[in-house]
Amino acid sequence: ESYLDYQAMKFVRRFDANSYLHITRSMDLADPAVEFGSLDAAFARVTAKTLVVSYEGDILFPSWQSEEIVLSLMKAKKDVSYCHLESGTGHDSFLTDIADLSKIVGGFLGRREVKVMQWQRKLYSSFVEMISPGARVVDIGCGDGSLLNVLREERNVKGDGVEIDVERYEEAIADGHNMFWDDVDDGLQTIPDKHYDVAIVSDTLQEVRNPRGALKEALRIADEAIVSFPNFAAYRIRLTLAFTGRLPVSKQLPFQWYDTPNIHCITLSDFKSLCEKEGIEIKEVKAESRHFLGRLLMKMGLKNLGASRIIARIAPAKNSDKT
Repeated sequence: ESYLDYQAMKFVRRFDANSYLHITRSMDLADPAVEFGSLDAAFARVTAKTLVVSYEGDILFPSWQSEEIVLSLMKAKKDVSYCHLESGTGHDSFLTDIADLSKIVGGFLGRREVKVMQWQRKLYSSFVEMISPGARVVDIGCGDGSLLNVLREERNVKGDGVEIDVERYEEAIADGHNMFWDDVDDGLQTIPDKHYDVAIVSDTLQEVRNPRGALKEALRIADEAIVSFPNFAAYRIRLTLAFTGRLPVSKQLPFQWYDTPNIHCITLSDFKSLCEKEGIEIKEVKAESRHFLGRLLMKMGLKNLGASRIIARIAPAKNSDKT
């Protein structure tokens, strides 16, 4: 209350009351949809790269209006990023909680130099092989944007990212990617249907609450999707459970059971069964293993037993309305 009293006294000293009434009236009545015929037509005129930020609890500029702006810009194929910050202090959050906002705006305005490491090229080589040069790509759960950096360098891909962790979002937008703060479990409402050629779901499927919904959203916004996940049916996991009675900790699964982000255990066989049930065609599967025995088992046709990681390219099955 003292903060609001202080701001009110500042307004009294700075503004004539009638002047302030005219300013607020102009803001309330301004409507680009009226002047240009529709919101889409208005934002089709935008030429600048755009960042839209909304705050939780802001009733003057509610998040749904920000999402409308983003959707119109995306329909017009403009460069746009969107972030929703959950500070909890309403409209004045942009004055009182500026740490995240400063980083996001700073990263957006000043792109930093990106250096792709050799281990990153090796890690994402299977994705690179599956994506055509110049394709329109979105990485759902992109983290710090490392995969997008590799694709930009190796395939001349101008990819967008979806991320809900603000710190990782800040890193990815500083690398020059269009970014969307969104939770795939709630649906990607700001992204239109079939906006991309390829949607990537890299090591994310096992972490979301609703994997089926994530696959449907990926195939709604893109013609096809590339999905990767740790294969929990790998022989090393089976042996660890059989002989120690404990869940494994490895480079592929580097977490103890009590702090792991993985809330679903996916196997290649389970994934194939889900795709068949949901009317999804598996167009290509790459099985990976760091170990000689795993690679040997895969050569024998035992991918579900040998592979520690699966990368699959999927698309809606023909004559299917499930996706």
